[in-house]
Amino acid sequence: MTTATQIASQPQAVKESLVRAFQKGLDDLFEGPAQRGRNLEIAVWEVILGVGQKIQTALLAKACWETTISNAPNTEPLRLRLDEDYWLTQTTTLGPVTVPLFAYRDSSGKTQVPAREAVFPLHPLCRLYVNRLVEMSPGIFLTSR
Repeated sequence: MTTATQIASQPQAVKESLVRAFQKGLDDLFEGPAQRGRNLEIAVWEVILGVGQKIQTALLAKACWETTISNAPNTEPLRLRLDEDYWLTQTTTLGPVTVPLFAYRDSSGKTQVPAREAVFPLHPLCRLYVNRLVEMSPGIFLTSR
């Protein structure tokens, strides 16, 4: 999903983009060659997971945007920081999801990232937890891949 879709000021545009993505997946399933059994199940899951990732990305980006807007001062236009340091990738049950945190520079020039704590409060703790698990039993991740 592109940044333009994620930060669209019109939620309707985002929803239309998601509907088009789902429609394309359905078209591929129904108009492609007939599949059976496990292959059919895999094809359906690929469509569902792909659209699910897009929905989750859009909703998390919306939450980040709303958090930034509610925390930013209303006295000046926002100077957003959308470089790669201010995007967050999280592995979910739908797969990896990457969203902009909508960081901004305040009037003193300091970068503020309110969405990092408000929308993803457990993200740093998850990394600490995984690092701790690896330290305690390094072989666990090698055998599970």
